[in-house]
This record gives sequence, C-alpha cells and structure tokens, in this order.
Amino acid sequence: MKQKLTICHISCGELTEKECKDSLKQFEGEACFQNVKNVRPQIKALNQMIDQCETEFLIPLDNDMVLHEGAIERVKNGIKIMQDNENCHSVLYSLWDTLTEQKIYALKLLRTNIIKEHMFLETCTPDIEHYARLKDNGYYAIDLFKEYPIGKHVVKGDYICYHKYRDVYMTMRSHKRLWCDGVAEGKSIRECSYNHYQFFKSKYNSTKNKDYLYCVAGMLDGLTSKLEHKSKSLDKPMKISIEFIGKKFSEWYLKNEMNERFEI
Repeated sequence: MKQKLTICHISCGELTEKECKDSLKQFEGEACFQNVKNVRPQIKALNQMIDQCETEFLIPLDNDMVLHEGAIERVKNGIKIMQDNENCHSVLYSLWDTLTEQKIYALKLLRTNIIKEHMFLETCTPDIEHYARLKDNGYYAIDLFKEYPIGKHVVKGDYICYHKYRDVYMTMRSHKRLWCDGVAEGKSIRECSYNHYQFFKSKYNSTKNKDYLYCVAGMLDGLTSKLEHKSKSLDKPMKISIEFIGKKFSEWYLKNEMNERFEI
C-alpha cells in the first residue's frame, strides 16, 4: 500500500484531535499524511485536500473521526477492490456515531484521479451533489456499510454540535431531500425536526449533557435562518441560545409550514 494512499487530516477546532491522530498510528509507513487545518468554508478545505494529494488513493479524515484498530487491513482490502473496479470512485465505510448512537455513512476511500477531474462544488453538504454528478458521469461507489463500523464519529462540544445540526437542516432545505439518520425518521422536515427534538430532549434528560441542547439550538437556526446554499463554515456565531430552547422549538413547530414531503 506504500505510496498509493494519502490520509488527509482535516481539522477545524474539534475536541477529538488527539484521539483522531492516535488512531492513525497503525498507518505509519503505509500511507502519506497531509493536513488541512482551519480552512473555511468546507468547500475550500475539500478542494485543497484534493489539489495537494499525489497518491492514487485518498482518505479524507475529519478531526471527529477515530479509526478502530485493524482499520488498516480493511483499507488495504478497499484498495484491492478499487483496483479491480476501474470505474469505482469510492469505497464507503460506516462509522459509529456516538451522538445519535447508530451507524452512519462517514468514511470514504477515494480514487484520486477521478476526484481531481470532478472537484467539489459550492453547495450545502457538497458530498451530495458530488456523488450524484459522479454517478451521472458513469462512475459508482462500492458500499461496505453492512460491515462492522471502521471507527467512531465523535461529535461533541457546544459549538461543534450547534453547527453540525445547523448544517443538517440547511442541507435538507437546500437539496429538497430528507437527511434522516434513523433518529429522525419522517417524511417532511417538520417530522424529522420533531423526532430529532424528542431524541435530543430525552438524551439531555438522562445525561444532563448540554451538547444535546446545542444540537436543538443549531437545528432551529438551520430551520429559520436565510437559506444560503453554501457549505458549512465553522466561523459563525451561535445565534440561538439554549435558554428555554424547548419552548423556542415548540413555538416554531406549532406555527411552521415546512411540511412539504420530500423523497428520501
């Protein structure tokens, strides 16, 4: 695998940097390491990562991703799969999301030459548009989601949780599609937001972890702010405080009309 793989560590102030970097020790001598640090907005960081990569394969590793021991063998297998499938642009792995306590699509092994020909575009959650565009150009991904998670996705901290869910709901509104994650099943933005709220409220009541309140505040920001159609940028203030956040969400929920049903 030497000289074939780059792991690009992307960081923007997340609280899990040490855990993330420690999990990469298993790749020492087997991969090139690069960094994209404090580059905003997201679209600029993604395209800088691609521009500077010089190996055949690339893994974008956000600071909130912590790989399990043994991940290296699974990545080697992913590279073998891609070498046998020349039109495959990505191999998709699951991570265990510690905030919502479920598997999510999160880690990707990319074929660099295809991605360099199809750079990310400015939009909410650029991965969505990028994936669809690659498919339209005759490329495909190999989905290993059913396998055991290759690591953890650890979203924590007030600012990070707030902007995570601000972005989730901006994405729903921008792409006119649901961004349900198992916690927020529903057929409309309104239904999804209610189910997210119930989950976060329950978790806060049982743990007293205020991160869950910041998730609700960020969600409400994403539901009510002017729609931007832009990738997230972790340099914005938290507009909505967590004080009386349950009341604030309930008031929005009772009067809003975001009940249009989107295809999941």
